[in-house]
Amino acid sequence: MKKEFILVSFLVLFFLFIPKQVFADTLASMSDTISTSRPSSAAVLSADQAASAGQVSTVDNGSLWLASDSAILKNDTGETLNTASVASQSGVVGGVKIVYFYSPNPANTHHKGDPIIAAISSMHTVQFTSISTIPLSGTITLTFPVLTVGDANNPASPSASTFQMNGLAIGTTMITKTHLGTTTDITTTYFNSNGGGMAITNPSGGTSPTIVLTMANNQSIPGGDTVTIFLGCTAVNTGTNTCSTQSPRIINPTQNNVTTGTGRSWKIKLTTQDAGANPLDNGSIAIATVDSVRVRANVDAFLTLTIAGINNGTTISADDPVASCNSDGSVTNTGLTPSAASVDLGDLGGGISIAAQKITVTTNGQGGYTLTATSSGHLINPANGYWLYDTTTPTVMTGGTTFFGIHPCGTNTSAATWVNGGPGSGKFAWPTQAGGIPSLASQSPGPIGPGTGRVNDGITDVEYASTIASIVPAGEYETAITYVATATF
Repeated sequence: MKKEFILVSFLVLFFLFIPKQVFADTLASMSDTISTSRPSSAAVLSADQAASAGQVSTVDNGSLWLASDSAILKNDTGETLNTASVASQSGVVGGVKIVYFYSPNPANTHHKGDPIIAAISSMHTVQFTSISTIPLSGTITLTFPVLTVGDANNPASPSASTFQMNGLAIGTTMITKTHLGTTTDITTTYFNSNGGGMAITNPSGGTSPTIVLTMANNQSIPGGDTVTIFLGCTAVNTGTNTCSTQSPRIINPTQNNVTTGTGRSWKIKLTTQDAGANPLDNGSIAIATVDSVRVRANVDAFLTLTIAGINNGTTISADDPVASCNSDGSVTNTGLTPSAASVDLGDLGGGISIAAQKITVTTNGQGGYTLTATSSGHLINPANGYWLYDTTTPTVMTGGTTFFGIHPCGTNTSAATWVNGGPGSGKFAWPTQAGGIPSLASQSPGPIGPGTGRVNDGITDVEYASTIASIVPAGEYETAITYVATATF
């Protein structure tokens, strides 16, 4: 009996002194939303690039270059790093991809094998609901994927195997806490003072980039609160718990040699610890990067030109009160109203007879448009060959001095060339069969309106005027004018 008693006592004591193991809980409602899932691009030149070249050829490793990307051409010995804006890319031919640039082109030469990269930065919005209280001087640690051995590490350049931090710091990191339905910005209170802070560890081959947020020594986050960490943000709206001022920093990995349309999955580990580095809660978040979907559409080019008669007795400045017409006191006075195809100046005498038409040009040409004119010849009497004097140089018309011509004013007419005002101040000219007179209207290229696009249009009032001296032979005088609108697409 004695031996049995001793054995039982020993077993009881053994179990009483087994140390209790500590198990970290799994965090709830974890997520990481990135502002863009587009991968960074990186490839090497497949041939030497000359100075100021408008394009380069690269090895096709699956990297996607999009218009307006900022491409960095890395330098080797004796070269200079260049940055250029991508215009577009061509298809792949024989394993080579062509990347085109907007002007100005890279000023320096670059050799075959030099890297060309486009770093795509994103803001990360990491969110989780704590289980255990994160105590005074406790930490929140984010661990990104391991940098593969052999993969170059540069915090400001894309990696093929992990994310790069690119100068991320507490100034571009905002943190909120939602407690009992109320969200507050806790960056300053919890992490900027009293021992709190943020530490970034850049990786080396076989290690991970990490972000460690250390709580202040007088603050804690209770279990059950929702914590949101904005990585790459300088201001938050606590009412909506969103970043109001994004400042993306973290560089997405490249997508090299991945089948088009197939994303890459990445895991980020999140751990909370107490002041003694003992684990509290942990979990993993999966995010993905995938190439952008290129969307194409076509808009047909269009150009319309319409001509309409302006009623007799119309004051031009009232008909088209724009800058180049607003002081034109000309009044149509022939007693006849022109049609779209015919203008009659009536009986000419010592006064100046005026008729007018309205010409409207509409186009979606981004380079604007120009309105010019040609004619069949002078205003001539076919019976005797006598014609009224005209000139291709805009000239002021004087009543009683034989002269014939047209005068434009309108949205895009040069008032300096044609001069504002009616007869006595405005200038008139007549085109030849080849043209010869200055443009009647010209719209220069301008900015394209976001969301609405750009439609170039303009209205030009064209006055036909003539006066004669008493020595002009009687008869019917005629000519024809052709208006030409040219748009630049």
